[in-house]
Amino acid sequence: MCIRDRQYVKQNILIETPAKLQVTPLTVETLLTKQREEDEGLIKLPKEIAFIGRSNAGKSSLINAMFRRKLSIVSKKPGCTKKLFFHELRNKAGFIVDCPGYGFTDARVSIKRKWNEMVDVYLRKSSRLCRIYLLLNIEHGIKRADVEALKRLQEYGVNLQPVLTKCDRIKDEQVFDRTLAIGQQLQEYKNISPLVIAVSSKYNNSV
Repeated sequence: MCIRDRQYVKQNILIETPAKLQVTPLTVETLLTKQREEDEGLIKLPKEIAFIGRSNAGKSSLINAMFRRKLSIVSKKPGCTKKLFFHELRNKAGFIVDCPGYGFTDARVSIKRKWNEMVDVYLRKSSRLCRIYLLLNIEHGIKRADVEALKRLQEYGVNLQPVLTKCDRIKDEQVFDRTLAIGQQLQEYKNISPLVIAVSSKYNNSV
C-alpha cells in the first residue's frame, strides 16, 4: 500500500478516495447550467413558517383568520394543540406550521417534555424552515415563559417575527404604546425583526 492510499485508512476502516470533478473549457458551460438548475430546484422547495407562542396566545385563531376558514381548533382551554399541524399555502408556496403552545401548566410533565422535544427537533433540523412567528398576547406582554422561549429560540439561528395578538381586547391608544414597549424589550435578542406586528384575529386587523 502506497503512502497516498494509507491516508484513507483509519482504524482499519477503508475510506473511499474523494471523487474529483474535472472541468474543461468545453464542459464548463454544461457544469454551470447543471448547477444553476439544481440551485433553482432547491430555491423552489416549499418553505415553512412556524407559529409558536404560549398556550392560549391565539395561534389557532390567527391561522383560521389567515386562511379564512376553520383549520385549527380554537378552545378556551389551553393546550389543545398537541401535534405539529402543517397547513399548505396557496399555489404550493409553502406551509404554516402550527406548533404546540408552551407554558401550559395543566399537562403532565412527561407529556410536556414530549411536546417540547418534538418542537425542538423540528426547529433544529428542518431544512425548509425559513422563519418563526412568535405570538405574544398583547394583554399580558412578555411573560416568564416567553422569555424562556426566546432564549431557546436563539439557538436555532432562524429569523423571528414577533406578532402581538388579541389587540381587540385593549383600547386603540394602548395598542401603540404596548407595541412600542414590547418592541424595545425584544431588542436585546438576536435574529428578531425590529418590526412588531399587532393583529386582531377577531376583526382581521393586519391579518
